[in-house]
This record gives sequence, structure tokens and C-alpha cells, in this order.
Amino acid sequence: MDLNHLVFRHLLCLMLLSCCSVGCSTKIKISSQGNTVIAKPVNLTAAAAGYSKIKAGKADPSTIEAYNRQTRIAVDQLTSPFVSKSFRTTLRTESGNLPVTVDPSGIKNYDRVDRIEIADTVIIRDGIDRAYESPGAGIPLAARIVRTEDDPLIPEAGTWIPLTALLESRDGNPTIKLIDTADPHSSSPFPVAANFSAPIARDLNSRQREFQKVEALLNFDKFEPYMGIKRIFDFHPDKIPVVLVHGMLSECTTWANALNEMMRDPVIRDRYEFWIYGFPTGAPIPYLSQKLREDVETMYRYRRDHGSTTTDVTVIGHSMGGLMAKTLTQTSGDSQWQRFFEVSPEQLDVSTEDKAALREMFYFKPLPYVNRVIFVATPHLGAEAADRSYANFAAQLIRSPKTLVMATQNVLHQGFHALTPLGVDIHHDFPNSIEQMKFGSELGAIFSDIPLNPSVRYHSIIGSQNGLDIPKEEMTDGVLTYTSAHLDGIPETIVESSHGVIRNPDGMAEIIRLLKSSR
Repeated sequence: MDLNHLVFRHLLCLMLLSCCSVGCSTKIKISSQGNTVIAKPVNLTAAAAGYSKIKAGKADPSTIEAYNRQTRIAVDQLTSPFVSKSFRTTLRTESGNLPVTVDPSGIKNYDRVDRIEIADTVIIRDGIDRAYESPGAGIPLAARIVRTEDDPLIPEAGTWIPLTALLESRDGNPTIKLIDTADPHSSSPFPVAANFSAPIARDLNSRQREFQKVEALLNFDKFEPYMGIKRIFDFHPDKIPVVLVHGMLSECTTWANALNEMMRDPVIRDRYEFWIYGFPTGAPIPYLSQKLREDVETMYRYRRDHGSTTTDVTVIGHSMGGLMAKTLTQTSGDSQWQRFFEVSPEQLDVSTEDKAALREMFYFKPLPYVNRVIFVATPHLGAEAADRSYANFAAQLIRSPKTLVMATQNVLHQGFHALTPLGVDIHHDFPNSIEQMKFGSELGAIFSDIPLNPSVRYHSIIGSQNGLDIPKEEMTDGVLTYTSAHLDGIPETIVESSHGVIRNPDGMAEIIRLLKSSR
């Protein structure tokens, strides 16, 4: 790659970041400050007395503070220097060195934890507006679970879960009891301290290395191995899964602040389990939608096979992600195929693989368990930013998936008799995601023309960056207009925000309100 090409890529990056994804992407920056408590002996007698009062519901704030001080000293001793879950086997107390036991009985996958850090030593530098810690007994931790063949739906770098350590005295010897604070069935008879911000930041800090926004927009095949649906925290079979789908020129970290706010709410974290769908964003939207469909089905089967008791799935899609989410609930029928093809899929003289690739894009049925979709700043009729000159330049650089390129070329090779005039145009140069989001895009019409599913609950959250006291026809979030984001007959909420509605306080609050409004 020559210098001029590199300079052009850099300028393109700046233009796209400033115009197409304002408020949509974020980088998670963290650091660790190390243990902050000087290692000293634990006063086990004082800790035991404090724990007894806390358990009996007779502890005042000063008792809890004193108990937590002794627990922190113990955890500092055992976890320093945070290298693994292999806690030290003895604890230095005022009565001498005593054998210490770790009780992880309430944590399903503790055998797969390979690293533990004290939550307040994880310093969030950027990407999350505010770190929250709920008051209570114990010391919050962040623990990493490694990926296995039996549990592939977490990132290769693992996923981080929130734990809290409690110091108990059993038969005169110290025991560290670990609580999974994201588990609604955690066995604690009293409020425990909790920190969800640190594990979220730790988790997404690792995930952001999977995609570079501009490169992933331009080169689908390079980043396809990293795409897929991955969960946040550990699996809890009783929770309702919520799938978060980001938009163009974005990535998993775009949900960091929203996740931080949602997990702060006890109703939300007890009711829902969050999954993020990450993908390179330049491929045609029908192609990306088909991949999303496959991965949501994979997620659903995983939960079912691991004892899930819930049958509902909620999907929240931001921007282009909302278009993809919508197809999970729709029936395409023959009408969409017949816009582009003169013959049925079976009559195409191409390989079985090519037929499948094309058929799966144009024929889709509702996933019966997706019963709720929340559209956030979704361009149902196109995005004005996609028609701007810099977007056109970017569209020319995007490389389509090789699988799709081969399938369309093979259709063309068999003769134009198989295609409508529109199909010939499409197959000569299959529109990428930017081109499809232009107003009037024929391929984009696939999404706007198919009726919504009456059995699914929909809601739209729409941004207006110039305030709420103007006519709706004049509203825009800087990327799309109100008219494009509006759907007749669908409840909607308008918030004062740019396109980055999912980072806007009012936008995040509305998502939380909707999730709490029904099961």
C-alpha cells in the first residue's frame, strides 16, 4: 500500500467518523492501578463479628465499612498480583498464618476462571461515562472465564463476570465466599457490594481488537472470522436474552455505556441476559441479515440445550442494525425474489452453494422466538448521510464478500434470461451497505416494503439533534431524518440527540424503560 493510499484511507476514516457515526462508536480505555491497601494481617475476630451482625441484619454502615476493610485486606493478600484464580493457600491474620478456603459453590463456571482482579483497581479511562459500585458487604471483583468448545459463544479472549468476595470464619479458619452478582439466584441473605462497570470495561476492551471500524467496513472477508454473537457475563438460563446489533462503521463497544447503565438497574440485570452481535459493516444488508439470523438461531439453540427456561428473545438494533433486526421478524415470500429473478431458485443453473447463498438472502421467515424489536435511529427509508459525496467515495472502496461475488458472477454467466433488468444491474455490481441505505435504493426497498409482523412488539427511538419543539418533518439526527426513522402504527419516542442515541442519556433511559415495561 503506497503513501498516497494510506493518506487517503486516513482522510476517509476522519470523514466517516465525523459524519456517518457521530456518537456511535467508542474506544474502551482502561488501566490497572494495582492493590491500594498495604498488605497487613487480617483481624479475623473483628471480621467474624461484623459478618455475624451483617447476616443478622443488625449492622449499621460503620459496621459494614469495618467488615469490608478486613475483607479487602484479605482479598489483597490472596489476589496480589492478580495473576490467576490460584489464590494463596494461607492468610496472614493477627492470630498467625491460617489455612484459607475459597468457596465458589454459587458460581457455575468457576473451573474456567483463569484471572481475578479487584474491581476498583480497574481504572476506566474512556468509553464508559461513569463507573458504578453498589453499596453492600464484600469486595467486588472482575473474573475472566475462558472460552471452550462446549461454550464457544464468548470472545476468544474470554468474557469477564462480576463477583463479590465475602470473608467468613468457619471453625475458626478464614473462608472467602464468592458471589456471582449478575445471578438473580445468588445465595446471599443480605445486600452485597457489586461493580458491573469494571467487568464490562474489561470485556469490551478485549473485543474492540476484533474489528477496526474503517478496515472492517471496507474489507468484509478479512474480518468475517471475527463476526458473530457473543454474550456479556455468564449464562443464566432463567433470563430473557437481549441481542444488541450495532450499525455501520461501528463495533461491539458502541454498546458500552448503555450496558453499563442497564446493568446498574436491578430489574434489568435480574431479568435480562445481554448478547452483542459484532460484524464488519460494509457487506450488503441482506447478506449481513442472513448471517445475523444464523447466529441468533445458534444462540437460541445454545441456551435451549443448556437448560434455558425462556422462549422469548428481544433484539435492539441501532441504525443499520435495526434494519437487520427487522428481518428476523418478517416474511419475504416470492415477491422480493421476483424483483430480481425471472426464474425460481431451483431453476438457476448454478451450484448448490450459490443457490443457497442467494436464496437465504431473499427468502426469510420470522424467527418465532423473536417477539420484541426496539429500533434505535434506524433508517427504514434510507439515510441522508449515505447520499453525501464522501459516502459515495467510501462505497467505491468496499469489497463485497467473496462468497456473494462468486454467486452473482455465476448467475450472470448463465445468461440474462434468469434475471430481471433490475436483477442484471444488481448482479453486475451488488450494492454494499452504504449504497443500500441511499434514498430510493431498490435493494433497500426489500426492508421497507415487507409488512411488519403483527405478533411482534416494535418500538422506535428517534433522535432530533435540533430539539423537540420543531415540526417532525424538519427533525434529523444528522444522519437520517425523522421521516426515515418513523414507521406508521409503531409506538415511538423522540429524544433530543444526535445519531448516537444509544449513548445519549435520554436514549439509554428510554431503552431501560422499555425493557422494564413488559416481560
